Amino acid sequence: MPDETYKTKPIPIGNLILSDFNVRQDVGDITDLKESIKIHGLLQPIVVRPTDEQEETYEVVAGRRRYESCRELGFKRIPCFIKKTLGNREAIITSFEENEIRGNMTEQEKAMAIKRALDMMEGSERKNKKTLASELHMPINKINEILELGEFQAYFPDDVVIKTKRKMDTGLILPPAVAKKIKKTVDQNPALKHEILTLPKPERSEMMRDFASEYLNLPAKKVNGISERDLFMEKWTEDPSRPIDEIKKEVKSVAKEPRVLMVTIPFRCRAEIQGALHKFAANKETTISKATRMLVEEALTEKGYLESQTKE
Repeated sequence: MPDETYKTKPIPIGNLILSDFNVRQDVGDITDLKESIKIHGLLQPIVVRPTDEQEETYEVVAGRRRYESCRELGFKRIPCFIKKTLGNREAIITSFEENEIRGNMTEQEKAMAIKRALDMMEGSERKNKKTLASELHMPINKINEILELGEFQAYFPDDVVIKTKRKMDTGLILPPAVAKKIKKTVDQNPALKHEILTLPKPERSEMMRDFASEYLNLPAKKVNGISERDLFMEKWTEDPSRPIDEIKKEVKSVAKEPRVLMVTIPFRCRAEIQGALHKFAANKETTISKATRMLVEEALTEKGYLESQTKE
Protein backbone atom coordinates (compact mmCIF):
# COMPACT_ATOMS: atom_id res chain seq x y z
CA MET A 1 0.00 0.00 0.00
CA PRO A 2 1.35 3.49 -0.83
CA ASP A 3 2.10 5.82 2.08
CA GLU A 4 -0.82 8.29 2.21
CA THR A 5 0.75 10.35 5.02
CA TYR A 6 2.54 12.61 2.51
CA LYS A 7 1.49 13.19 -1.07
CA THR A 8 1.39 15.94 -3.69
CA LYS A 9 -1.64 16.94 -5.71
CA PRO A 10 -3.25 20.08 -7.21
CA ILE A 11 -5.95 21.48 -4.92
CA PRO A 12 -8.67 23.98 -5.94
CA ILE A 13 -7.68 27.38 -4.58
CA GLY A 14 -11.13 27.74 -3.02
CA ASN A 15 -10.34 24.75 -0.80
CA LEU A 16 -7.26 26.41 0.70
CA ILE A 17 -7.27 28.62 3.81
CA LEU A 18 -4.41 30.28 5.67
CA SER A 19 -3.23 28.42 8.76
CA ASP A 20 -3.05 30.15 12.12
CA PHE A 21 0.28 28.36 12.55
CA ASN A 22 1.97 29.86 9.49
CA VAL A 23 4.77 32.00 10.90
CA ARG A 24 4.65 34.67 8.19
CA GLN A 25 2.67 37.72 9.31
CA ASP A 26 3.46 39.89 6.28
CA VAL A 27 4.07 38.55 2.76
CA GLY A 28 5.91 41.73 1.74
CA ASP A 29 6.43 42.62 -1.91
CA ILE A 30 5.57 39.61 -4.10
CA THR A 31 5.89 41.38 -7.47
CA ASP A 32 9.04 39.50 -8.54
CA LEU A 33 7.68 36.17 -7.27
CA LYS A 34 4.46 36.65 -9.22
CA GLU A 35 6.43 37.44 -12.38
CA SER A 36 8.56 34.31 -11.90
CA ILE A 37 5.50 32.08 -11.38
CA LYS A 38 3.80 33.69 -14.38
CA ILE A 39 6.77 32.79 -16.60
CA HIS A 40 7.97 29.48 -15.16
CA GLY A 41 4.95 28.22 -13.22
CA LEU A 42 5.00 27.17 -9.56
CA LEU A 43 8.24 25.19 -9.27
CA GLN A 44 7.79 24.16 -5.63
CA PRO A 45 4.44 23.06 -4.17
CA ILE A 46 3.14 24.75 -1.02
CA VAL A 47 2.81 22.71 2.18
CA VAL A 48 -0.72 22.09 3.48
CA ARG A 49 -2.56 19.89 5.97
CA PRO A 50 -6.22 18.80 6.14
CA THR A 51 -8.55 20.82 8.35
CA ASP A 52 -10.88 19.26 10.90
CA GLU A 53 -13.82 21.51 10.02
CA GLN A 54 -14.54 20.72 6.38
CA GLU A 55 -13.75 17.77 4.14
CA GLU A 56 -11.36 18.52 1.26
CA THR A 57 -10.32 21.83 2.88
CA TYR A 58 -6.65 22.40 3.64
CA GLU A 59 -4.59 24.87 5.67
CA VAL A 60 -1.57 26.55 4.08
CA VAL A 61 1.23 25.74 6.53
CA ALA A 62 4.22 26.91 4.47
CA GLY A 63 4.35 28.80 1.20
CA ARG A 64 2.05 31.73 1.91
CA ARG A 65 3.88 34.04 -0.52
CA ARG A 66 3.49 31.44 -3.29
CA TYR A 67 -0.17 30.96 -2.36
CA GLU A 68 -0.86 34.73 -2.49
CA SER A 69 1.02 35.03 -5.79
CA CYS A 70 -0.97 32.20 -7.39
CA ARG A 71 -4.23 33.61 -6.02
CA GLU A 72 -3.50 37.06 -7.48
CA LEU A 73 -2.51 35.48 -10.81
CA GLY A 74 -5.90 33.77 -10.99
CA PHE A 75 -4.79 30.15 -10.53
CA LYS A 76 -7.72 27.73 -10.27
CA ARG A 77 -5.63 25.01 -8.63
CA ILE A 78 -2.31 25.07 -6.77
CA PRO A 79 0.14 22.14 -6.50
CA CYS A 80 0.29 21.22 -2.82
CA PHE A 81 2.40 18.91 -0.68
CA ILE A 82 -0.11 17.40 1.75
CA LYS A 83 1.00 16.41 5.25
CA LYS A 84 -1.91 14.48 6.71
CA THR A 85 -0.59 13.88 10.24
CA LEU A 86 0.93 17.31 10.95
CA GLY A 87 0.13 18.58 14.47
CA ASN A 88 0.00 22.24 15.51
CA ARG A 89 3.53 22.39 16.92
CA GLU A 90 4.89 20.48 13.94
CA ALA A 91 3.07 22.95 11.66
CA ILE A 92 4.90 25.86 13.31
CA ILE A 93 8.26 24.08 12.97
CA THR A 94 7.61 23.22 9.30
CA SER A 95 6.64 26.80 8.50
CA PHE A 96 9.62 28.17 10.46
CA GLU A 97 12.16 25.90 8.76
CA GLU A 98 10.98 26.71 5.24
CA ASN A 99 10.95 30.46 5.81
CA GLU A 100 14.29 30.34 7.64
CA ILE A 101 15.87 28.65 4.61
CA ARG A 102 14.46 31.36 2.35
CA GLY A 103 15.73 34.04 4.76
CA ASN A 104 12.68 36.27 4.57
CA MET A 105 11.37 36.29 8.16
CA THR A 106 11.63 39.19 10.57
CA GLU A 107 13.13 38.59 14.00
CA GLN A 108 9.71 39.28 15.52
CA GLU A 109 8.09 36.59 13.35
CA LYS A 110 10.82 34.15 14.37
CA ALA A 111 10.38 34.99 18.06
CA MET A 112 6.59 34.63 17.94
CA ALA A 113 6.91 31.22 16.26
CA ILE A 114 9.47 29.97 18.77
CA LYS A 115 7.45 31.24 21.72
CA ARG A 116 4.28 29.52 20.44
CA ALA A 117 6.16 26.26 19.92
CA LEU A 118 7.64 26.45 23.43
CA ASP A 119 4.23 27.22 24.96
CA MET A 120 2.92 23.94 23.52
CA MET A 121 5.60 21.90 25.28
CA GLU A 122 5.65 20.46 28.78
CA GLY A 123 8.69 20.41 31.04
CA SER A 124 11.34 22.94 32.07
CA GLU A 125 12.05 25.99 29.92
CA ARG A 126 15.70 25.05 29.35
CA LYS A 127 14.84 21.46 28.42
CA ASN A 128 12.16 22.63 26.00
CA LYS A 129 14.51 25.16 24.39
CA LYS A 130 17.13 22.45 23.99
CA THR A 131 14.60 20.12 22.34
CA LEU A 132 13.29 22.84 20.03
CA ALA A 133 16.82 23.92 19.12
CA SER A 134 17.55 20.34 18.06
CA GLU A 135 14.35 20.18 15.99
CA LEU A 136 15.21 23.47 14.26
CA HIS A 137 18.87 22.46 13.80
CA MET A 138 20.28 25.48 15.62
CA PRO A 139 22.19 26.02 18.90
CA ILE A 140 20.19 26.94 22.01
CA ASN A 141 21.93 30.32 22.25
CA LYS A 142 20.43 31.14 18.83
CA ILE A 143 16.96 30.40 20.24
CA ASN A 144 17.64 32.84 23.11
CA GLU A 145 19.02 35.47 20.72
CA ILE A 146 15.93 35.29 18.50
CA LEU A 147 13.60 35.66 21.50
CA GLU A 148 15.58 38.69 22.77
CA LEU A 149 15.61 40.43 19.38
CA GLY A 150 11.90 39.72 19.00
CA GLU A 151 11.27 41.54 22.27
CA PHE A 152 13.60 44.37 21.22
CA GLN A 153 11.44 44.92 18.13
CA ALA A 154 8.87 46.47 20.51
CA TYR A 155 11.21 49.44 20.95
CA PHE A 156 10.64 50.39 17.30
CA PRO A 157 7.58 51.37 15.25
CA ASP A 158 6.04 48.89 12.82
CA ASP A 159 7.84 50.41 9.82
CA VAL A 160 11.27 49.56 11.29
CA VAL A 161 11.89 45.84 10.86
CA ILE A 162 14.69 43.75 12.34
CA LYS A 163 15.69 41.21 9.69
CA THR A 164 18.40 40.29 7.22
CA LYS A 165 17.99 42.68 4.30
CA ARG A 166 17.44 41.37 0.78
CA LYS A 167 17.49 43.23 -2.54
CA MET A 168 13.71 43.37 -2.88
CA ASP A 169 13.13 44.68 0.67
CA THR A 170 11.92 48.25 1.09
CA GLY A 171 11.55 50.49 4.11
CA LEU A 172 13.86 50.78 7.10
CA ILE A 173 15.52 47.39 7.66
CA LEU A 174 17.64 46.97 10.79
CA PRO A 175 20.07 44.04 10.32
CA PRO A 176 20.16 41.65 13.33
CA ALA A 177 23.86 42.39 13.98
CA VAL A 178 23.11 46.13 14.24
CA ALA A 179 20.02 45.51 16.38
CA LYS A 180 22.11 43.34 18.75
CA LYS A 181 24.66 46.15 19.12
CA ILE A 182 21.98 48.74 19.88
CA LYS A 183 20.24 46.37 22.30
CA LYS A 184 23.52 45.66 24.12
CA THR A 185 24.16 49.39 24.52
CA VAL A 186 20.66 49.99 25.88
CA ASP A 187 20.81 47.00 28.24
CA GLN A 188 24.16 48.11 29.66
CA ASN A 189 22.81 51.56 30.46
CA PRO A 190 19.86 51.25 32.93
CA ALA A 191 19.23 55.01 32.94
CA LEU A 192 19.00 55.07 29.13
CA LYS A 193 16.73 52.02 29.07
CA HIS A 194 14.44 53.55 31.69
CA GLU A 195 14.24 56.83 29.77
CA ILE A 196 13.32 55.01 26.55
CA LEU A 197 10.71 52.72 28.10
CA THR A 198 9.00 55.49 30.09
CA LEU A 199 8.32 57.52 26.96
CA PRO A 200 4.80 57.27 25.50
CA LYS A 201 4.87 54.69 22.69
CA PRO A 202 4.40 57.20 19.82
CA GLU A 203 7.31 59.35 21.08
CA ARG A 204 9.48 56.31 21.76
CA SER A 205 8.78 54.91 18.29
CA GLU A 206 9.62 58.21 16.61
CA MET A 207 12.84 58.60 18.59
CA MET A 208 14.03 55.04 17.87
CA ARG A 209 13.12 55.33 14.17
CA ASP A 210 15.08 58.58 13.81
CA PHE A 211 18.04 57.11 15.68
CA ALA A 212 18.09 53.88 13.62
CA SER A 213 17.73 55.75 10.34
CA GLU A 214 20.64 58.11 11.02
CA TYR A 215 22.78 55.37 12.58
CA LEU A 216 22.49 53.20 9.45
CA ASN A 217 23.37 56.17 7.21
CA LEU A 218 26.69 56.81 8.99
CA PRO A 219 29.96 55.09 7.96
CA ALA A 220 30.72 51.91 9.91
CA LYS A 221 34.45 51.96 9.04
CA LYS A 222 36.67 52.77 12.01
CA VAL A 223 39.20 55.59 11.81
CA ASN A 224 41.71 55.82 14.69
CA GLY A 225 39.81 53.12 16.56
CA ILE A 226 36.29 54.54 16.32
CA SER A 227 33.62 54.86 13.63
CA GLU A 228 31.10 57.65 13.13
CA ARG A 229 28.42 55.09 14.04
CA ASP A 230 30.15 54.35 17.36
CA LEU A 231 30.56 58.05 18.09
CA PHE A 232 26.92 58.71 17.20
CA MET A 233 25.84 55.88 19.55
CA GLU A 234 28.03 57.29 22.32
CA LYS A 235 26.61 60.82 21.99
CA TRP A 236 23.01 59.55 21.73
CA THR A 237 23.48 57.41 24.84
CA GLU A 238 24.55 60.48 26.82
CA ASP A 239 21.29 62.30 26.00
CA PRO A 240 18.76 60.47 23.77
CA SER A 241 16.36 63.40 24.00
CA ARG A 242 18.72 65.64 22.01
CA PRO A 243 17.61 66.35 18.43
CA ILE A 244 19.12 63.73 16.12
CA ASP A 245 20.34 66.39 13.66
CA GLU A 246 22.22 68.12 16.48
CA ILE A 247 23.96 64.89 17.50
CA LYS A 248 24.81 64.09 13.88
CA LYS A 249 26.29 67.56 13.37
CA GLU A 250 28.49 67.15 16.44
CA VAL A 251 29.61 63.70 15.30
CA LYS A 252 30.57 65.00 11.86
CA SER A 253 32.49 67.87 13.48
CA VAL A 254 34.36 65.59 15.90
CA ALA A 255 35.08 63.06 13.15
CA LYS A 256 37.03 65.71 11.22
CA GLU A 257 39.34 66.40 14.17
CA PRO A 258 42.53 64.34 14.50
CA ARG A 259 42.04 61.80 17.28
CA VAL A 260 44.64 61.13 19.97
CA LEU A 261 46.12 57.65 19.82
CA MET A 262 45.61 55.96 23.20
CA VAL A 263 47.74 53.03 24.41
CA THR A 264 47.46 50.80 27.49
CA ILE A 265 50.52 50.53 29.78
CA PRO A 266 50.21 47.92 32.57
CA PHE A 267 52.31 48.54 35.70
CA ARG A 268 52.83 47.12 39.19
CA CYS A 269 52.63 49.28 42.32
CA ARG A 270 52.57 49.00 46.10
CA ALA A 271 49.23 48.42 47.82
CA GLU A 272 49.33 51.84 49.50
CA ILE A 273 49.71 53.52 46.09
CA GLN A 274 46.64 51.64 44.87
CA GLY A 275 44.74 52.84 47.93
CA ALA A 276 45.83 56.43 47.29
CA LEU A 277 44.69 56.12 43.66
CA HIS A 278 41.26 54.94 44.81
CA LYS A 279 40.93 57.98 47.10
CA PHE A 280 42.08 60.36 44.36
CA ALA A 281 39.65 58.82 41.83
CA ALA A 282 36.77 59.06 44.32
CA ASN A 283 37.60 62.71 45.01
CA LYS A 284 37.64 63.46 41.27
CA GLU A 285 34.51 61.31 40.69
CA THR A 286 36.23 59.34 37.95
CA THR A 287 37.63 55.88 37.26
CA ILE A 288 41.00 54.50 38.43
CA SER A 289 42.35 54.43 34.86
CA LYS A 290 41.39 58.06 34.19
CA ALA A 291 42.72 59.16 37.57
CA THR A 292 46.06 57.43 36.87
CA ARG A 293 46.26 59.09 33.44
CA MET A 294 45.58 62.50 34.99
CA LEU A 295 48.37 62.09 37.56
CA VAL A 296 50.89 60.81 35.00
CA GLU A 297 50.11 63.67 32.59
CA GLU A 298 50.39 66.27 35.39
CA ALA A 299 53.74 64.85 36.57
CA LEU A 300 55.25 64.65 33.07
CA THR A 301 54.02 68.16 32.23
CA GLU A 302 55.46 69.53 35.47
CA LYS A 303 58.85 67.87 34.75
CA GLY A 304 58.88 69.32 31.23
CA TYR A 305 58.54 66.01 29.35
CA LEU A 306 55.05 66.79 28.04
CA GLU A 307 53.51 69.92 26.59
CA SER A 308 50.50 71.28 28.47
CA GLN A 309 47.22 69.91 27.07
CA THR A 310 44.23 72.22 27.12
CA LYS A 311 41.94 69.33 26.18
CA GLU A 312 42.21 65.59 25.59
